[in-house]
Amino acid sequence: MLMFETVRGALGRFAKPGSGWVGWVAGLLMAVATTATIVAAVPRNSPTIDEPGHLVRGLAFWWTTDRAIHWPHPPAGQAVATVGAAVAGFDHRARVDVDTDDFRRATYAYARAGYADMRGELMLARYGMAVLAGLLGLGMFAWCRRRYDEATAWLGMVLYGTNTVLLAHAGLITTDFPIAAVTMLAVMAVHRHITSEQGGLAWMASSVGLLAVTKISGLMIAAILAVPVIVTAVRGQGPYAGRPPAKRLATIFVEGFTSLVVMLLCINAVYLFQLSGLSVAEILARPVPYDRFEEIEVMGESRWIGRLPDWFRVPLPWTYLYSADFVMAQGQHGHGNWFLGEKRGAGTPGYFVILLAAKLPLAILGLLLVGIVLGLWHRRASSMTKILGYFAGAFLLATFFARINIGVRHALPVVPIASVLAGRAAALCWTGAGIPERFAKVGRHLGKLIVVVACVGAVGGVAMAYPHYIADFNLAVGGRAGGHQISIIGEDWGQDFVDFARWVDEEGVEQVDYVENSKLRVMELEHLGVPVKAIGCGASRKGAVVLMHLQTFETKKSCRRWIDKHFERRAVINDHLLVFEAKPKTRRPAKR
Repeated sequence: MLMFETVRGALGRFAKPGSGWVGWVAGLLMAVATTATIVAAVPRNSPTIDEPGHLVRGLAFWWTTDRAIHWPHPPAGQAVATVGAAVAGFDHRARVDVDTDDFRRATYAYARAGYADMRGELMLARYGMAVLAGLLGLGMFAWCRRRYDEATAWLGMVLYGTNTVLLAHAGLITTDFPIAAVTMLAVMAVHRHITSEQGGLAWMASSVGLLAVTKISGLMIAAILAVPVIVTAVRGQGPYAGRPPAKRLATIFVEGFTSLVVMLLCINAVYLFQLSGLSVAEILARPVPYDRFEEIEVMGESRWIGRLPDWFRVPLPWTYLYSADFVMAQGQHGHGNWFLGEKRGAGTPGYFVILLAAKLPLAILGLLLVGIVLGLWHRRASSMTKILGYFAGAFLLATFFARINIGVRHALPVVPIASVLAGRAAALCWTGAGIPERFAKVGRHLGKLIVVVACVGAVGGVAMAYPHYIADFNLAVGGRAGGHQISIIGEDWGQDFVDFARWVDEEGVEQVDYVENSKLRVMELEHLGVPVKAIGCGASRKGAVVLMHLQTFETKKSCRRWIDKHFERRAVINDHLLVFEAKPKTRRPAKR
């Protein structure tokens, strides 16, 4: 009995006092449903182009003590994603030496040594990510019950679990969903700090550390979240209330310094303090593992690190510094491909805003619009709504001119937040709390209708998108057909080979010439039993069908000319994989 009371008391702290257990059980069931929705789609999608590299680096974190391989992403997100594969009896470290700073070479070697084993580990890690998505949803549900109400928690959870952008990337082994999860936790920690009389420095500083060790963009996210803390201190609100300006200034300085120290400790801890504290001269003297940019030098004298005095010692691991500078250089150089119907080498202003508008479910977009209208009408919002709205707006503004345009996944930190804000708007419509008095009679009925239509539409959208959430677009842009006129890169990610293999089997195809853009993709096709041969454009075999990615077809003119001249389209698999066969030869009329 004592144990039962202890457990009930512990869980009760996460639930809104006096709200009962029905809502808590409902939230748990919805979290399980979210995980199940992701898990069901996992085996229907082949490994994407980036996942094997993330997998190998994650396994290396658990199997080795050398952290040189962990760039350009810090290891925390990959480590969490692969913990299941690392401890569940899969131990193939003897197949390949992962103590290297060349993760690409390590990944290919690991795959060649046993692709089936690697694929099994990757799928297991995907299931682990699905569980993480369910846990995040449950945490958000509990938080909304405490900070909002039952209706917001339930509706927010429904919109979270039917958000196809989130479902897509929560089922992949990348650092994109982990940084989104940590961002949500950091927003909660900051809100707790600035609204509590006692503050919450320990949680806030810890969240800053987690952001920094999950993804390099976490540093930018931490800077964005520092603004509401500073504003609260300047206004003398929350934990700073009743203090003179000088004391508030001193307090915010101490909190900032504490958060910085915690961040440095977290970074050094996950890298085991390897190559930390080097002087600038020693940093510049080390060879870089990879430099893809001819126009921009990475970790060289012309970079920011080269402007520091040679004697200055940087209290960060060299690999982390290289990761940060690599990402900065990539951002300056630009990384784009095909967007808005044309090939683009650099960034497009508003790229992430456009993609989110095209890919987020219409239920969420519509409810966000309703929430904005209600907020402008009443000119007030709760502190939680303000900080969520602030972060979403600040993040999109900070990335508005981003030159790394390779998919919506880099905007994932705002996706769970969008679900919460949409859930809040839905709750206001459902309860009638946000309806102006002059429209109360009609407005309450209309509000409930809006919520019902939104929820039914959201569930229907998941059913229509299953199991290919990655390339889903909303109906406002014409669904998948219209969406692929907007974006290809990030949608055509190599996930469709399972369905292609099924097509090959059904059609009885005996030869497939694949215009290769990755050896790992060839391994995947071979693993699925496809009789494949990797070729370049212009070198197909007689009688073989030619397999080409939509991205290749749209961006490589020479390949497209070759295809248009000699082949005709036979099939299209999931909008991304184009299958061609030779044009029938036309006989010349006989001479008379």
